[in-house]
Amino acid sequence: MPTSENRGPDIQSSMNLASIIVGHAAGKVASISRGRPTTYGELTSQVRRFRGSLQAVGITRGDRVAIIAAHGRHFAVAFLATVGMGAVAVPLNPVATAEELEREINEVAAKAVIVGPSAVPAWSRISATSMPSVERVIAPASFAELVQGPEMPAAHVNPADLAVQMFT
Repeated sequence: MPTSENRGPDIQSSMNLASIIVGHAAGKVASISRGRPTTYGELTSQVRRFRGSLQAVGITRGDRVAIIAAHGRHFAVAFLATVGMGAVAVPLNPVATAEELEREINEVAAKAVIVGPSAVPAWSRISATSMPSVERVIAPASFAELVQGPEMPAAHVNPADLAVQMFT
């Protein structure tokens, strides 16, 4: 279990929600998604690289990032990368209607949308012009590229910073 002594370089003077994966033995399994185990070491590297890729495409602290993905590897990496850079994760239901997703994305003024494999059918029915705040869409095909990007450590966040905005 992580302690204040073994959290590693991603932890600064404040806690970042993304630090939940830091400090575990790198070879231990962190998650199993679609029968594929991912170790803490692999997950940490993927999150750092995805975070660096988000920064490289212009996502910054406080930006809303809609994540439309089922609970699995895509969601975990995207969520932890987003909150780890100080952006606001906005998890959305991947089986929601196109109209519902469009309304929620517009309501939060998401700058980016990450689309997991399970959300492709609904996403394909949404017109990009109906969401003026969205500057970047990250689809499943580009996900593999983004987890190969430059590593970025977790950002220092203030206790008052918003990390997640959810619809219920």
